[in-house]
Formats: sequence, structure tokens, C-alpha cells
Amino acid sequence: MKRFIVPLLTAVMVVSIVLVGCMPGAAPEEEAPPEEEAPPEEEAPPEEAYDPMAKWALSESPWPIETHAWYGTYDPETSPPFPIDLAAESLGEMQEEDWLGPVEADRTYNIGWVFPHLQDPAWVGIAYGVFDEARLDGVDLTGYPAGGYGEVTRQITQIQAMTTLGVDLLIASPVSFEAITPALEEVVDAGIPVLTFINDNTLFHKGNPVAKVVSSYYLTYGKASAGPVIEDSAEARAAGEVVQVALFPGPGGLAWTGATEAGFKDAIVDAGLEDEIEVVATKWGTSEASVQAELIDPVMVSYPELDYIVGCGPAATAAIPIVKAADRVGETKIVSTYITQSLYLSIKTGDLLAAPSEWFPRGGRLAVDAAVLYLNGEEPGVDFPFRMIPAFTAITQDNIDEYSWEQLFAPEGWPPPTRYVVPDALRVE
Repeated sequence: MKRFIVPLLTAVMVVSIVLVGCMPGAAPEEEAPPEEEAPPEEEAPPEEAYDPMAKWALSESPWPIETHAWYGTYDPETSPPFPIDLAAESLGEMQEEDWLGPVEADRTYNIGWVFPHLQDPAWVGIAYGVFDEARLDGVDLTGYPAGGYGEVTRQITQIQAMTTLGVDLLIASPVSFEAITPALEEVVDAGIPVLTFINDNTLFHKGNPVAKVVSSYYLTYGKASAGPVIEDSAEARAAGEVVQVALFPGPGGLAWTGATEAGFKDAIVDAGLEDEIEVVATKWGTSEASVQAELIDPVMVSYPELDYIVGCGPAATAAIPIVKAADRVGETKIVSTYITQSLYLSIKTGDLLAAPSEWFPRGGRLAVDAAVLYLNGEEPGVDFPFRMIPAFTAITQDNIDEYSWEQLFAPEGWPPPTRYVVPDALRVE
């Protein structure tokens, strides 16, 4: 039996081998095509640097700014005597120019600013121009309000603090024409240049001030506020009346207030009207409505037929209810020596006869631009004006609709800061 089993197994194996050899072979595996390289991912564009303070921006550009400009070398010996604040004769003739601003800073400078106060809307408007232009020019700015024109000691302390901060330049709006000068000289000795802004000062030390962005209040507050009085009183004077005017220029002993008084009185004399328009009282006091009201009340009692009240912004503001209470509306007319938000509306309602405007925010822009130009290496008096200011405008009931609220004042609700710092992504070191 085993004989048959072995041959049988052998036969089965042979048959199996033959059958396997006859079966079709498995298809060879095809090589997968090489994977195409994915295109490189595009780099996302860098996120645009954004300054959160851009919300301060105006909807309407302030440029070009019409300016009154003086070039040349500053020699105080050629300046008119205090308080006349006309430009020094060494600076030559005034030129009218368009300022195109803002100015790009070569690096992120650190600028300081000391100024009188924020009690008056005019200074809030000035502060807006200063801080917003610092933003546009790309510089850090620290601003210290002294708290009032009587705060000489405090402003001196603030000036000293600017030296400690190591500012690259100090913009100075002094609370005093002379008392602040020694402190400013110390700043200059510490290697910090000084630019005089709004309020003039006696500083003349080691080539400083490097520039002045100051008005001639003799012209803009004094003579300009006399114009509406002269024009409006023409009929009464023609009838033989002697027109009575009371002046409330603001704090005494300051360049701008002294220039206001001198400019107003000189305008009357220049017009040959000193016998027809009489300044019956000139009263000095802090630029606060409550203080000015205390000055106005007794004058109204002493001169019940008073024809015009001419005063600083807070004086004009205080005068409106006083004139109404005295039942003198339309008889005692009010002229402000400069414009504020409330006085703009008072011109529209007829409570105020007129107010000149020197475009406060624009002056702040010019001051920062001049500071940046100087720090960039430009030469004042040659490459840009040594002295300049926005051209002023007399705003009356006849032309008030021609002037934009936005350009005259700080934006509604704008909170004056004490410091502006350029965001890290925008800094240039």
C-alpha cells in the first residue's frame, strides 16, 4: 500500500507544480508618480502699524495753512519796547506763505511743552494742535499746564522737570514775560534748545530761542478787536455821540495782554477817533469767567451808558449775562479779543458782535513742525521761518458761516492729555 501512496503523492506534487507554473503571474506594482511640491505659502502682508490716537484726526485737512512768516537773524535789540510784540526789525519784512505740513521726524524725538493752563477753551484748542501734530510728525510729547498765569514757581518746576526727562527740545509758552527767563536759560545750558510759542519772552541766550511761533497780539487781539468797534459805532459817532468802551484784556503784566491794550488804543488813534471813542476803563484779571465777571459788574454800574465791552474770551463770556441782566442788550455790545466755541455760537445768536481768530490749533501745529524741522537739522530763518503764525481772521455775524467749526477749535469732547507716545511699531530710533 505504501508503494502506491508515495508515487501518488509524488504525482500530486508534480501536477501542483505544473498547475502553479501555468497560472498567470501577479501584475508588478507600478511606481507612484512623484508628488508635486506644494507651492510655497505666501507670506501674509505685515499688519499695518496703527496709532490708536489717529481717532483725533480731523475729517477736513487743515493744510495748507496761511501763515505770516519772517526770515533772517533774530536780534532782540531791534524789537519794539514791551509790550508791543511786533517782529524784530532784524527779521525783515513779513511774508505770506502756505504751510504744507506735517513734517516727518528723522527719528522719534522727545519734545516737551510747558504752557499756562487749560481753563480757557483757547488753550484747549492750542493743545489739540500741539498733540495731534506730534502724532502726525512721529514724535513723543509731554505737556505740562502750570494751572494759571500766576503760577510762576510751578512753571519753573515744570521746566526743571523737562531737563530731568531729557527732552530733545522744549516748547515754552511762558506764564511771564521775564520771570521764567532764568529757568529757560538753565535749560539751554543743559543742552536743550528752546522754541517760544504763543507767549513771547525775554530769552536770548546761546542762540535761543531757536525759533518763535508767536502772534503779534498788538495786531491780532488789539487792533483787530478795535476794527468792529470803529465800524459798528460809525452811526452813533456821526450823530455826535462819544462812544464809551471798557477793556478787559486779561492778566496784567503779560506781553499778550499789554499788547492787546496798546493795539486797541493805537487803532483808535491811527483812525483819528481819540475824541470820538473813549476808553473809560481798563481792568486786568485772570482768564477765568468768574474773575472777569467781578471786574465787569462794577464798571457797568459806574458807566450805565457803556457802549462796548472789549475783552479776552472769558471776559466776553462773562459779559453776556451781565449785559442781559442790566437790560442793555443791543446797547452795550460785546467784542471778544479772540474766538472760543461758546463765543462762536454767541456770534451766531447775536449776543456777540465779533471776535478775531488766530486759528489756535493751527498755531500748535506750526510750533511742533518748527521744532521737528530744527531737530532734523534745518536752519531757522533760512530753511524755515524764524518767526511765524497762522494768518488771523476777524469773525463777525456777516462772515461766520464761511469758517469751519472743526478748523477753529479742538474736536468736541477731545480730552487734553499730558503725554503722547509714538507706538512701538512706528518709532524711528
